[in-house]
Amino acid sequence: MSTSLNGLDNPHSFSNPRVVVGGDTARVEVLVEAQHVSSVDGARRYLMKNCYDFVLARRDAGWEIKHVIVDNVWRTGDPSVLAGI
Repeated sequence: MSTSLNGLDNPHSFSNPRVVVGGDTARVEVLVEAQHVSSVDGARRYLMKNCYDFVLARRDAGWEIKHVIVDNVWRTGDPSVLAGI
């Protein structure tokens, strides 16, 4: 993923995490605001608000992501900023 984001400045802000743990599984829901700005032309921007829903499994080395759903809540700006990803 990191190489596909070359040419972008993309700060992400996470808020309102909700975590429910049950034995060796967990579910995490978090809101993510992602700003994607062209590093060539800073006037080209794409802002997204997404809800991430993770299912995790406990392993010996820590928690592993088993499944993730990303639901876009809203977006604004120039979606072509993400072209080529």
